[in-house]
Amino acid sequence: MGNHTQNFPKVVSGQDAQDMHGLQPEPQRLIEMRNIVKSFNIGDQGELTIIHGCDFDVDRGEFVSVVGASGSGKSTLMNIIGLLDRPTEGTYFFDGVDMLDSNDDQLARYRSKNIGFVFQNFNLIARINAIKNVEIPMIYAGYSAKERYERATELLELVGMKDRMKHQPNELSGGQKQRVAIARALANNPEVLLADEPTGNLDPETANDIMVLLNRINKTGTTVVMSTHNNSAVDAMRRRVIELELGKLVRDEAHGVYGVGR
Repeated sequence: MGNHTQNFPKVVSGQDAQDMHGLQPEPQRLIEMRNIVKSFNIGDQGELTIIHGCDFDVDRGEFVSVVGASGSGKSTLMNIIGLLDRPTEGTYFFDGVDMLDSNDDQLARYRSKNIGFVFQNFNLIARINAIKNVEIPMIYAGYSAKERYERATELLELVGMKDRMKHQPNELSGGQKQRVAIARALANNPEVLLADEPTGNLDPETANDIMVLLNRINKTGTTVVMSTHNNSAVDAMRRRVIELELGKLVRDEAHGVYGVGR
């Protein structure tokens, strides 16, 4: 393919991003879901509905924490947002495009281009080093070896891992693995970063470091949607919080905390 490097925006600091934008524009709707229902074993005696008529919007540049008890539907909602699963009912528009009017191949291409994933268990490939792990999404996107190396190096520097880019996952701590995973999720410059329990396997201090990093990435303009049980991180950020309870959205606060009345 041709020279893609120019398509990657320069990694900038939060202050630089604010200076570049000047006066804040009106919010732009990135994700719009209406009446989302997700059921399993449809038509069987054991039919189970996990999401019950959920309306969910995310504006470009937001940081949204999705909270709720185990079994509340957080992971199911994240899978639908990430185009890993389809709802049983409802509508889903991503950046104005009807996601439910697309076939699986189209969804896969859209997902690769627009959505970056961060998982609780890191999901790094054990036999290759950090920089090769970060390069993987760019291989599938068709970028040259030089372009991949330059972009991966830039991202590992952003997440504080440039000095360990030749290390394999078994030579890294949990927090270092998650930093590499975040760099990989940003490889194709996605519209949104989906983080499913990103601090779940980390000690409190390391978890705080990862939250600081995600917050910094958000301030450069990347939309972040995170499911979490990390109440202290959510409380400290005071960003938008939505709460699910038994598959229903029961709370949506612009500057929320993990639990009601805290």
